[in-house]
Amino acid sequence: MTSKPKAKVYRADLYGLREGKYDYLRETDISKTKWTEVSPKSPFYLFTVSQSEEFFEEYQAGWKITDISPLNSVGVVTSRDKFAIGFTRDEVANRMKEFCQKSLSDIEVSKRFSLKDTGTFKVSSVRETICKTEWEDNILDYNYRPFDSRHIIFSDEILERSRKEVMQHLAHDNISLIFMRQVALDNVYSHFLATEAMADARAFYSNKGIINQAPLYLYPDESSNNVFDQPTSNPGGRRPNLAPEFIEDVAGRLGLAFVDDGRGDLTSTFGPEDVFHYIYAVFHAPSYRERYAEFLKIDFPRVPLTQNLELFRSLAAKGERLVALHLMERTGNIMTSYPEDGDNVVDKPRFKEDEGGETGRVYINETQYFGGVPSAVWAFYVGGYQVLHKWLKDRKGRELSYNDLRHYQRIVAALSETIDTMSEIDETIDEAGGWPLA
Repeated sequence: MTSKPKAKVYRADLYGLREGKYDYLRETDISKTKWTEVSPKSPFYLFTVSQSEEFFEEYQAGWKITDISPLNSVGVVTSRDKFAIGFTRDEVANRMKEFCQKSLSDIEVSKRFSLKDTGTFKVSSVRETICKTEWEDNILDYNYRPFDSRHIIFSDEILERSRKEVMQHLAHDNISLIFMRQVALDNVYSHFLATEAMADARAFYSNKGIINQAPLYLYPDESSNNVFDQPTSNPGGRRPNLAPEFIEDVAGRLGLAFVDDGRGDLTSTFGPEDVFHYIYAVFHAPSYRERYAEFLKIDFPRVPLTQNLELFRSLAAKGERLVALHLMERTGNIMTSYPEDGDNVVDKPRFKEDEGGETGRVYINETQYFGGVPSAVWAFYVGGYQVLHKWLKDRKGRELSYNDLRHYQRIVAALSETIDTMSEIDETIDEAGGWPLA
């Protein structure tokens, strides 16, 4: 039996306004179209002419992040942010006290907090259930947007999708990576962030996609009989959320033994946090983001491994520095000023460059500003958000406290050092022979 010849696939692009495209299609025969033959490849079979086919095989050889950390999920969906999330713990607690106030009817509570009954949320039944619990214990830290930590009432009754199977592990001492699949890329790829808290599904975009989150450690679930949830001798009985096959691969390449908590000495041992820091550094290499940009847009990111122990050590050290910066445990030198008195109320954030263009002023209103902000820091994106602008924009109409003002200055310092560290990561990779990692 003879096999049928494979079909050939062609494509053509047409740019311009809609009416112009219609006119062109009406007037042009397909025989006159300038077609380009494409060869869709597994696993995506995209009808595109890749400019980076030479990098496809080496990228595919890396470990997919969701295979490295098997327990992961998309972020939390509240469907009622203004009620469930607050800038401070007290803000959420006071809201909940009113919500549970017996002198208020369900109708009054609904109006006060703009709550509507849905198929999965009924004000009366939620009040009946949650107000009998110790809800104060469920006000937790929340990663709402990049460098924008808030608080959330973490309750299955209130939240549309709590993703509890993953997020429960972030109620303990932990760290996690948030990342994305299928990115709407408007700027340089920057869709990675370390956080100790559970994250909002829209942490990187308001309407173009949702994040995934993978905790580094898993804690035992007392309500489960799953053997994998049994405690270990590690702090809190935790274990690493790393696939055994991945650990074996890293150990074999580096010639090190794995310790299942914390860090190793990177001479004879390595630990989960060394792996996390290495991955974080690789993901923040500008050359990685540029080289594999086409593939990062369409699937979960992949991690290239190295058998060069010195390179692994260097990248893990730089990744550790980045993690500390992004958790605000380290911020570098405060370089900005805030010289003008006023009401500190955010009105319309804007950036005005100084003469020379290297720095500028970030105005929060007509008269008050942060001075000496590097232009590169103002333009810095994490995911789909311009960090410094977004942080202020989300506080429009609010009076910034002393702690808020100080926090903003610390963000500027942290991002400035982040930019420097990212450049150092590329230099480290270049000195080790460049891409692909060996």
